[in-house]
Amino acid sequence: MKLTYQHISDVFRHYLSDASNESDAQDEIGKLLHDCIATNTKLWKLEDVARMHHLGYESVAKTKMEIDIVNHKRNETINILDSFLDKHLCNVQLESSSKFYSESPGMLIDRLAILFIKQNFIRQLIDKMDDKLLRIEFAEKEQLLNQNITDLGLFLDQYFDRIRNGETFFKIYKPLKIYNDQRIMRYIKSMTID
Repeated sequence: MKLTYQHISDVFRHYLSDASNESDAQDEIGKLLHDCIATNTKLWKLEDVARMHHLGYESVAKTKMEIDIVNHKRNETINILDSFLDKHLCNVQLESSSKFYSESPGMLIDRLAILFIKQNFIRQLIDKMDDKLLRIEFAEKEQLLNQNITDLGLFLDQYFDRIRNGETFFKIYKPLKIYNDQRIMRYIKSMTID
């Protein structure tokens, strides 16, 4: 398996353009990439709702709880992606710490997913705008975003090759959850009330 930015980009673009948003991926990495963009899209939409204060505090609070659940899924997806890539890129921890890259491929793919969602959102927004100056301003933002996506995509391809060639390595960060442990909630409450 040789994962490339183009493969990632294809999965993300397909998801964002297909109204059904169902994965047609035949391989495990395609399914994982689909999960990454789907989870981030859901999170994006929930964040939009959480900013709609006119819906009332109860709605915002409920949405924030949903965001916590989806964010947990997002972190799990990054971890599963990293575990998959650890094996398939033959990631080997090297002796020299100078060859260590602190952001894992899953973290970068996750960031790329968010950039694709933002790009898609800006395109939809521009299509709705009737203010010419506002359209120009957002077209410039879209160009900057396109460049960010291109830069990150180029970096990802180089990063994958460097891992495969044993020139760099990454670590998989295991989540260390604190807030899901009901045994410590009273301590957390006492710290936040002070």
